[in-house]
Amino acid sequence: MTGIYKTISKRNFISFCKDTIPSVKDFEVKLKKFEKSGVVIDYFPDKNQVGKKDRFWTQNLFTTADMVSYGSILCRYPNAIESVTINFTGNFFAVEKVCNVRVSSTIQEYEEKFAHSTVDVVTFSNHLIAKLTCNYLIIGK
Repeated sequence: MTGIYKTISKRNFISFCKDTIPSVKDFEVKLKKFEKSGVVIDYFPDKNQVGKKDRFWTQNLFTTADMVSYGSILCRYPNAIESVTINFTGNFFAVEKVCNVRVSSTIQEYEEKFAHSTVDVVTFSNHLIAKLTCNYLIIGK
């Protein structure tokens, strides 16, 4: 599927994610920032799930975190669509109940073939839910 996308920009990032990451297809997200300094999205889970416990909630947070982390790579290397996550670690602090969240990623370090980013997941009232780190192998730059 990635063949239809030559480069990724602010204009097509969300569409690219929905077309290429199966679990993101039904996510309601709003892109807040897509710049070399990082990517920020707001994620709105199913309204019927907000406030409830959901065993897939952490998985959805991992997915959105990977999405914005990958976006941070694509801001610097818009042609690096085939880049690969080589390591992803998360620490979750308060994820008992489903809620709307803001997910932000910042590149901490990057070289020609490697990038390291951090991701923060916070509630809309700025309560930290999770911190994640991600390493990528840059391909197709």
